[in-house]
Amino acid sequence: MGNVTEVTAKRSKNDHAVTIAFDFGDTVAEAIEMFGEDVVLSKFKQSTIVDLQSAIRARMFEEDKESGDLTPVDSETVAASLAGWKPGVATRQGKSMKEKAKDLLSKMSPEEVKEMLASLEAGE
Repeated sequence: MGNVTEVTAKRSKNDHAVTIAFDFGDTVAEAIEMFGEDVVLSKFKQSTIVDLQSAIRARMFEEDKESGDLTPVDSETVAASLAGWKPGVATRQGKSMKEKAKDLLSKMSPEEVKEMLASLEAGE
């Protein structure tokens, strides 16, 4: 039907590998025609569950900025942070500008912070 994909399988105990060409179809419609709707949906769900689990793991803990300790986050907070999640779309939980500034300032000595604030106030 469509273009074939080369698939290689190897056993970890030796260097022997086998590569075959396999036709998965080029579109979802072709895949459904070849394997059936139930199979395509099932495989999509399996793969997407793994992706979602990875996204959940990335949001399971909050890091204390000063100590670096991790504290668990409740399920509702994690679910809310993933409300707009879509499979295959990279999402980053970025820091606000204020958080970034605090992180940078925390690495400076009190004298350096005072100098920086004075410089900002002077418009430099």
